[in-house]
Order: sequence, then structure tokens, then C-alpha cells
Amino acid sequence: MYIFIYFSGMATMAGLIFFIMPKIMFITRKSRYNFSETIEKLEKSIIKNKWGHRGTWFIHNDFKKKQIEFNTRIANINFCNAVYASEILRQQKNRFVASLMPCALSVWKNDRGKVFITKMNTGLMGYLFGGTIAKIMTVPVSKEEKQILKDVVSY
Repeated sequence: MYIFIYFSGMATMAGLIFFIMPKIMFITRKSRYNFSETIEKLEKSIIKNKWGHRGTWFIHNDFKKKQIEFNTRIANINFCNAVYASEILRQQKNRFVASLMPCALSVWKNDRGKVFITKMNTGLMGYLFGGTIAKIMTVPVSKEEKQILKDVVSY
């Protein structure tokens, strides 16, 4: 009987993780602006908030170059704060997290033409890693990302 309860609990947890984690790992907000204005305002906000803009990748243009039919505009805006990144990467045990750097904001249009911004939930992700990563990602990075988005998204 206890084995059944144990495995039922495990299956329930696995199901919750499978269905809930993707929804909480990323944060999506509606933009107040059209696609081009959203990108322009985010790029300016990144610089205004003293982060480094590392470039904007227009994903849909790459599809067109490869002659892939794709009718939705999607872009990734890459940005980084060298002070925070160096604090995390200073410790060898944390260097794996460089795969998440630079930070990115995805700007995309839905099928109805509305523009959205999606970002990783850095607070949650940092918390899951613990240590220095949690210290940096849960407070200053999350707070400053919110500031970067403040004038562009609808909450």
C-alpha cells in the first residue's frame, strides 16, 4: 500500500513539474507598442539602465534567408551586465551558467498581431541554482530586468 502511495505521489509531482514548470520558468507580457517600437524602446531602456546591449537577432529574417516560409516576426534582444556576470562566473563551479548569458528578451507577434515580450524568470532560476547565482539573479538582475521592461509592457 505504501509503495502505491509513494509512486502515486511521485507521478503527481512529475506531472505537476511537466505542466507547471514551463509556465513559471518564463514570463510573458503584452507590449504597449508595435513590433519595431517595442524593440527600439527595449534597446534604449537597456542602455539607459546601464546594461550592455549585445545585439538584436531577427529570427524571422534568418528563416527568410533559408527560404523557409514563416509569417511571424520574432526577435531576441541580448543584453548583459558585466559586473553581475563576472561575480557569478568568478567561481569555477558557476561557469556552466554562462550558457544563459547574455540575458535575452524575445519580442514576438501572436497570430492576432499583438506583440509580446518573453523573458526567463531569472528570480526563479537563480533561486533553483542557489549560492552566488541566487544572490545575483534573484535580487539585482530580476529587479533591473523589471526596470528595463517597465515602460514597454502592460502588467
